Amino acid sequence: MTWQEIADACGVSRQTIYDWRQEPEVREAIRILMDQHLKEELPGILGSVLEIARRGKDGDRLRAAELVTKLTGMLVDRQEVTHKPDVDGVLDRLLDDLAEEATIE
Repeated sequence: MTWQEIADACGVSRQTIYDWRQEPEVREAIRILMDQHLKEELPGILGSVLEIARRGKDGDRLRAAELVTKLTGMLVDRQEVTHKPDVDGVLDRLLDDLAEEATIE
């Protein structure tokens, strides 16, 4: 259904529908309805993905299996971050600060 069709069904202009959609309360209501709809459809969608993982073409099977394992938390995208702290620099600054405080007192 298009926004124009929705406007026609409500007896208002498409601009009015747009204006309503900008309201925070309307946006939240739309999000809630979309979440409910997705929850209703999710078992069928997951069943289709599992079927592709079982019987699809090789590339499709791999992508479907990856999606299922990600959705179930069995596979997590990870990025390794390597950080080498400048321990010597930090230690030097700390010793300098301590020496400065000792000379001030």
